[in-house]
Amino acid sequence: MISGMLENIRLTTFLRYRVKGGKAAAFSVLFFASTLSFATQQANPDALRYQLSRAEYFLYKAPKTAIEHIDAIANLSEMEPDLQFQANLLKAQAYLLLFKQDEAAEYLDKVFSLEIAPAFRERIFSVLYTASTWLRRTNHHETTTKGYTCALKHASDSSQKLKALNGLANTARERNNLVVANSLYLEAKELAERLEDSNALASINNNLGVVASDRGNRGDAQNFFKDAYMLFQLVPNKSGELNSGLNLLVTMLVNKDEAMYARIHSNVRALVNEFQSTSRVAYLNWVEYGHARLQGKKLTANEKAFLAEEFKHLDDVGLQRMIKMYLADDLGVNVAVSEVNPKMEKIDHAWVEALVACNW
Repeated sequence: MISGMLENIRLTTFLRYRVKGGKAAAFSVLFFASTLSFATQQANPDALRYQLSRAEYFLYKAPKTAIEHIDAIANLSEMEPDLQFQANLLKAQAYLLLFKQDEAAEYLDKVFSLEIAPAFRERIFSVLYTASTWLRRTNHHETTTKGYTCALKHASDSSQKLKALNGLANTARERNNLVVANSLYLEAKELAERLEDSNALASINNNLGVVASDRGNRGDAQNFFKDAYMLFQLVPNKSGELNSGLNLLVTMLVNKDEAMYARIHSNVRALVNEFQSTSRVAYLNWVEYGHARLQGKKLTANEKAFLAEEFKHLDDVGLQRMIKMYLADDLGVNVAVSEVNPKMEKIDHAWVEALVACNW
């Protein structure tokens, strides 16, 4: 990168003293100099690796920024397979954090198309875990369980084992198998505490809050969500902060904790605006109408119809159950929780069969 900048300076200096053909000629050569500098930077593998390292740094803190760093790489498809693989995996992960499942699927397809890259084998756990999370987010739970089990098989350390256990627990929870989910979460929590992994611990607390909520333990749910929210802020992990914050707002409405609701609402709303996820916008709409109802507002027929439509945009079955249990009836909105896919079904991505076979 530095060599490219120096080349730009040398050519610009030459122009100042040698070009006599007027402004148009000077601009033309300056443009060439700038383009040469940029191309020099992009052709430099060290510069590319720097961009990818910056993307990885921002992945959980600001997923949009991570994507911007990768998008700044010119001619990525012409680069060596390892660099293409790393960039596509990071974009798939970033889009999942932004709750953009279609975009994540597009880059997962590219990741699996680069199976020949040495980095694919080196990062096999991350590939399997990310693919399994996409399957869970799109409600293919039978396939998801097989995916996370495959990821667990390829876990090379305790941190990876922890992530796979948490994924399996999430899947069990979304299938409403709360006993299995709770057992797996507690096993994962013990491991997270031993590893002093704050991000994982925050995620597990948030999920334990959902389990407590499903069981009707509203006080326990609020405490778990509160612990998760504060930990995600410390990590920091904005995606986790957004999820746990929305969950926390629901329990505050149910527990009529107006003071705490007022304290965190503006921050959660700002995060929803930043992420611009259709699912999280829908979630916030339900929360805010729930708060208006708590204040004495009665919903009109049009507002009820709006919320019923927004419910369809909630991309998490467990989240739909929580909204139906705690908000829908009180608001007088009739909704039906999406059916969890209990059977293996055809999924239109070539890599799914390989994931299930787990022969890496």
